[in-house]
Amino acid sequence: MKRRLWLWYLLAGSAALFAFLFVPGVRVGPVFNLIGLSGTVAILLAVRRHRPEQRAAWYLVAIGQAMFVCGDVITYNYERFFGSEPPFPSIGDAFYLSVYPFLVAGILLMIRRRNPGGDRSSLIDSLIVAVGIGTLSWVFLMAPYVRDETLTLTEKFVAMGYPLMDLILLSVFVRLAVGAGRRPTAFFLITASVLVLFLADSTYAWIVLHGGYDNRRRRSSRRPCSGSRPSDMRLGSKTCS
Repeated sequence: MKRRLWLWYLLAGSAALFAFLFVPGVRVGPVFNLIGLSGTVAILLAVRRHRPEQRAAWYLVAIGQAMFVCGDVITYNYERFFGSEPPFPSIGDAFYLSVYPFLVAGILLMIRRRNPGGDRSSLIDSLIVAVGIGTLSWVFLMAPYVRDETLTLTEKFVAMGYPLMDLILLSVFVRLAVGAGRRPTAFFLITASVLVLFLADSTYAWIVLHGGYDNRRRRSSRRPCSGSRPSDMRLGSKTCS
């Protein structure tokens, strides 16, 4: 029973997300924030229970998840906290972007644990992925911001920071995925989480960049998806105008 706690948590989390999306009255900010915060708590409890040798890696992942929740809390309550809508960039963007260094550092520690002597072939594979996806990311997600003369230099750097950080995270993860070593359940769970984060962020960035996001719907639903940022909505409308 105790060995399947991760499965029970996964099922409970999926049920909570389903309720958040489809059950009237449940789609409110605090519910979504609690779902996100539960991930941090689950990681910390699992580390305490299983006591893995590389605990620091999981602590870094937990901190990254907590940064994401902090970004949501501040950004979606910015007007309540500061009396105005969040600008771009805002303090929320600082929290969102700080997620990635913690995740990348955690995965690098996992790589070092799995391959203490180094693995040149997995490094080459990750570089190939980085070059290929990086080219697409530059053409479709970063270059439009560079060419936009209405944006300040700070706005451009922050806007490009999201796809750039996604690319770095995916590249580091590829090195973990193709490297030698055991593949326990935690390996497949973190694989799914990184891929979903990358796909969700990339899709969302494309939608915002091309003005396909309904901002009025966001205001009525409060939480359209885990990666959405109100400051990005304003940036997208500014870029597409």
